[in-house]
Amino acid sequence: MSQRQEEPEADPAPILLGLAVLVASCSLCWLIAAAATLIGSGGLPRLSVVDAVTGAIRLVADGLWSTPRDAYPDAAARRMPGAALWWLCAGCVSVGTVAVGVSAFRRFEPQVARTRLARRPGDLRGARPRPWARPRDIPRPAPGGFTVGRLDRRTVWTPEEAHVALIAPTRAGKTTR
Repeated sequence: MSQRQEEPEADPAPILLGLAVLVASCSLCWLIAAAATLIGSGGLPRLSVVDAVTGAIRLVADGLWSTPRDAYPDAAARRMPGAALWWLCAGCVSVGTVAVGVSAFRRFEPQVARTRLARRPGDLRGARPRPWARPRDIPRPAPGGFTVGRLDRRTVWTPEEAHVALIAPTRAGKTTR
């Protein structure tokens, strides 16, 4: 009698990440066109997300760098500003989007990296614990502690009452001079 082996469950994380990137990219395409039109003419464009994504693809594929409004449908293109203001708006929206993304990453990444006992499968907190600290996780040096080394050009210290075991080859600089 053969034993039936269970197949491992598929991890939905890569699919969800791909969907999130797709939605974010489509939203960014629309947001750039909407911001340029809002700044240029004072109103939002009559532009669907599909038209915005198609316009962004045409902008790159046809090389419409000097006249980006020509990549979009006529109804939206009439209200869009010239190239200089369009690209300025596109740059500001892109920088703002990256700033929000980095801020969100810096806020939530330590929660994901922290080890948690009895973590539920859907809980992101403690999903990927890391064995080493990052520079922002290291507290400022305490007076009276030992210097352990450097991490990303920052000195790593031990507390004053810590017990330190140092193992290194001969003549590796274990003693303080």
